[in-house]
Amino acid sequence: MNESTSNSPKMIFSVLPGVSSAARALIWDVFFASRRRGIDLPTHFPWIEQTVGTYCLTLSETNDGPVVAALVLRELNLLSGIRCAMIGMVCVDQAWRSQGLSTQLLSNALAFAVEHKYNSMLLWTTQPTVYSRHGFACEAENHDTFGRIAMNSSHLLAQVRFLKGNPETTRGLPPFGERLIRFESDAAELIGVETAHGLTVAEWSGSPAAVLDLIEAALPSMWNLNAPENAPIFSEITNRGHFYAPLPCAKRMVLHLGAPLSIPYISILERI
Repeated sequence: MNESTSNSPKMIFSVLPGVSSAARALIWDVFFASRRRGIDLPTHFPWIEQTVGTYCLTLSETNDGPVVAALVLRELNLLSGIRCAMIGMVCVDQAWRSQGLSTQLLSNALAFAVEHKYNSMLLWTTQPTVYSRHGFACEAENHDTFGRIAMNSSHLLAQVRFLKGNPETTRGLPPFGERLIRFESDAAELIGVETAHGLTVAEWSGSPAAVLDLIEAALPSMWNLNAPENAPIFSEITNRGHFYAPLPCAKRMVLHLGAPLSIPYISILERI
């Protein structure tokens, strides 16, 4: 997305509810096929066939020409009344890159968000400098963390009964994931993402102690954790003598379209 706008071609812009088959084909090629990963778009994004609260912004050379650039916007309505526009899947066809098309899409997305009176725009990226020039900023709270957990072998593993199965089909599978798996005990539940590099814990419920009891009983000796930086689970991990090594991860960036608002942590299973 690091593009210059000086020679940007004039394109046909459109925004429609849902994500068209042409846009889906481009998204699949850019984010999945070219990276040799993925199952299918509905598995990774169960909401992608919805036309309520989901919009696709596209650029084409002609009115009936193929989609050469796309951006997906999904509404996030929080209990506090905050309306966010999560944006993602910003992609440009290989033959059209370095011509400023992603900048055109982002400008149009901002205009759309203002027109529809969203409170904030939200995205996750490993390239924050690309989006900072469009007004997005890394947040001071609710930071994502990602790291590798090595279990302390001398710690007595919790002997708790648990069930292993599949979570509900409405949960999204991150693009890097291969399968979701759910673990449940009498006192806790967690959802993990199976990847080529091991299991990543993405969501959990229950007290930190009950969650760690379940983790110690059900998970391998090394696993990954994607969590907000201030999650109580980190204290429990440390107290039990397990080792956490932070690794690079995507940054959450926000563009407030009014007074700055506090937006809670959003799981990787809910993002674009």
